[in-house]
Order: sequence, then structure tokens, then C-alpha cells
Amino acid sequence: DEGCQLRHDLELKVAQTQGMAQRLVAELRQEVESQVCTEAYVAQVRNAAQASAKEMQQDLERNSAQRQRTMEQLVDELRQELAAMKEVLDRLQSSEEQGGP
Repeated sequence: DEGCQLRHDLELKVAQTQGMAQRLVAELRQEVESQVCTEAYVAQVRNAAQASAKEMQQDLERNSAQRQRTMEQLVDELRQELAAMKEVLDRLQSSEEQGGP
């Protein structure tokens, strides 16, 4: 009977359409999961890069502070040496003015 055949064909088409819809939903879920994983990975990489940059900045600041302290120490040492030299020069000058050797 033609009505039964049409009904059978329609049920077959509905089943095929449902199967295609289920496959599409499964593919979309995989894509969404993949996207979520990718976004999570990107966030991890970004966080690691930010942490690394912050650590590098802190290292630079520590190194700069250490160099500053080293320079200050060197300047202090030079001042002390110059003060000692000036003292010797002053004594020499004083003894020359007094006519001594």
C-alpha cells in the first residue's frame, strides 16, 4: 500500500535525520571541548608568561639595587682613600711651609 510505503520512507528519513543530528551534536561537543582545552592552555601559557615576566622584573630590580649598593660602596672606599691622600698631602704641604724636609 502506497500510504504505508510513504510512512515507512518518512520514518526512515526521520531516523536518518536524527542520526545526522546526533553525529553533529557529538562533533560540536568535541569542538567545544577542544576549544575549552585550548582556552585553558592559552590561559596557562599567559599566566606562566606573566609570572616569568614578573620574576624577571624582580630579578632586574634586585640586580639594579645590588649594583647601586656596590657603586655606593666603591664611592665610599674612594672617598676614604682620597681623604687619606689629602691628609698626607696636607702634612707634606704643612711641613714644606715650615721649611722641613
